[in-house]
Amino acid sequence: MAPGGGVALICCFLVSLTIRKATASSSCQDGMPANLKRGDTYTLPVGLLVQSTTDRESLQTIAAVKLAVDEINSNRTLQLAAGGVKWRMEVSILATDWQRFTALESGLTQINSHNVVAIMGMAASTTVAVVAPVAGVAGVPVIATAVTDRDTRTSVYYPTFMRACPSDVYLPLALKDLVLHYVWQSVALIYSTAFSGYHAVNDVIDKAPYFGVNVVSSVYIEFDGVTFDNSTGQKTNLSAATLASMSEILKSNCKIIILNVHGSELLAILRYAKKLGLLERGYAWIVLQFFASPPLLNAELHELMYGSVVIRPKLDAARASALAQSLNQRAPAACPTPDMSSLSMESVYSYDATHALGRGVSKWLAKVGTPQLENCGQAIHVLPESFSLRPWKNNTQLVEELRNVPVVTGAGGALALGNDYSSTNYDIFNFLNGKLVPVGDWTTQHKLDLSSVDGQEKTIIWTGDTTEVPSTRGFLGQHLRIYVPLSNPFTFLKRNPPQRNEDFSGIAIDLLGIVANATGFNYTLTLWNGSWTDMVQTVGNSSTPYDMAVGSITVTSERSRMCTFSKSIYLSGLRILVRRPDTEQQGGFWSFFLPFHWSVWVVLLVTLVFSGFVLAILDPEGVGTQRDRGIIVDGLFFSFMCFFFVHEADEIKRPWARIYLAVVQFCMLVIVTTYTANMATFLAGQVRSRYSA
Repeated sequence: MAPGGGVALICCFLVSLTIRKATASSSCQDGMPANLKRGDTYTLPVGLLVQSTTDRESLQTIAAVKLAVDEINSNRTLQLAAGGVKWRMEVSILATDWQRFTALESGLTQINSHNVVAIMGMAASTTVAVVAPVAGVAGVPVIATAVTDRDTRTSVYYPTFMRACPSDVYLPLALKDLVLHYVWQSVALIYSTAFSGYHAVNDVIDKAPYFGVNVVSSVYIEFDGVTFDNSTGQKTNLSAATLASMSEILKSNCKIIILNVHGSELLAILRYAKKLGLLERGYAWIVLQFFASPPLLNAELHELMYGSVVIRPKLDAARASALAQSLNQRAPAACPTPDMSSLSMESVYSYDATHALGRGVSKWLAKVGTPQLENCGQAIHVLPESFSLRPWKNNTQLVEELRNVPVVTGAGGALALGNDYSSTNYDIFNFLNGKLVPVGDWTTQHKLDLSSVDGQEKTIIWTGDTTEVPSTRGFLGQHLRIYVPLSNPFTFLKRNPPQRNEDFSGIAIDLLGIVANATGFNYTLTLWNGSWTDMVQTVGNSSTPYDMAVGSITVTSERSRMCTFSKSIYLSGLRILVRRPDTEQQGGFWSFFLPFHWSVWVVLLVTLVFSGFVLAILDPEGVGTQRDRGIIVDGLFFSFMCFFFVHEADEIKRPWARIYLAVVQFCMLVIVTTYTANMATFLAGQVRSRYSA
């Protein structure tokens, strides 16, 4: 349930502007909670922030955390690992009621009044945005179990934040592969900011055109206030703007609908979708990630979601089933059936994160010994109110211990709180009669796999109770008018002037015929004689009667803003050609002469000799200082040393000699640089020739 990253960062910025530590008071002392004595069993509260205490998904999360806490308290190994410190954990539960500032108040209460060692839950990025900065001031760990927003990786705003669920980085890739597998050319998106994967939706919108997929409609879900139906635990009252946007999907004739909302928003959305006729045969509904698990949904939702395809992170089947059985025994109302399909993803990650927290606390106590509360000078001011916080002493060390806790293999797979979970694998299910039926998976190694054990693709029952795969052949039966610019061999004329489609030929024309047969449209070709950019602009103008252009059209950023391009069918560009050395010139003792022609070497030798004479004439004292070899010999020696930039320039005193020396040295610099470049090219040519042979 991750809302927009932009909202999260803005909220975090507003909170961080108004937070500051108060000056420590000398009258305050470190100590233990008033109800504890040294040698007692220390109760370490764990804060759990849930969206509501009425919806079943939150109730299941609460039950999962309590189950994990009971298992930790009865784990003798963890108790012994704490270095003799007697301790136990308990859960302190507060609801945020889907409000950011209620979440802030709850977080402050958890730290200030309940003295929690860590805060868990926070199933929305907006909650993290206001709670994590405050917890960071106090050094209290924040462990989110359903926040996938990648912006929460910013350590400046969220210094003690840790994620116990996969981020949404790889979700768009899994979705892309599914869409391309069925050759869907257009999709519609329905999403809200009260749910994880918000960034994944933005990635789909931004990148879909690069894969030849058109997002014809994106519907942002809003409600008129946050009201719940007590009998279903579902939100009600979709806003008028949302209803109008969903109606646009029907007008667009798009058959593929991607749904990315919170489980409590499903019923209102699907009821209106049914009213519009969007749940009829021929439609495909793709549901992403953390929606409430099927048994938590009512019978009406079972009917409305029948035939949808669900993509969600992989679970450890054995551990998830064991967790479901335990939750079913403890809280049958929250987990009605004892199998893994009963589990919501948030409860799975909450259970695993609590166990990771237990390990971290045990290691922390082994190092710090008797737990103590900080002095009351640890305070913050959140305008217009002030709060005096009393976190546990050395809490920042607990943060480090949690980041270094070894990988916990839990119901949600491998969990390491120090890992941002930039990658994950996904299961793909078919939703039938309230059950998730596995039909495939997506992994970072092998990508999409919809095959069964025998290698055959599994049959999916789609919306409308049909096995026929929904199609996006939106051009079926339509007649398109297409411009053709001439560019042999992609497009050329067999007859000039052209009078019918058969008068055009070329690679692009052949491809057009294949596409037309596959998508079911017919067309009329018209020769274009103007500029390429004008043609693209004409096609992109909705007021003109032409729908498409076919040919060797170069894709530029300016043209991409005018219309949509297909995938490239031919790549062209600039190339650099270098002379390949002759075979007889390769290698040998004298190969270092090869970068220059022999005439260049002669000119260089003559120049050096000439320069020696010139320097000897212009400044005989400078070139012959402290030498007894004669003026001419010293001049030649000095000139030769210029070639290697080895000389004492301050020995040259006369102005004209210095000017001449500067010119010679500049020329030598150019020559040495050119020689180095030519030698590198020559050696590269030798290596390439060796491998090509």
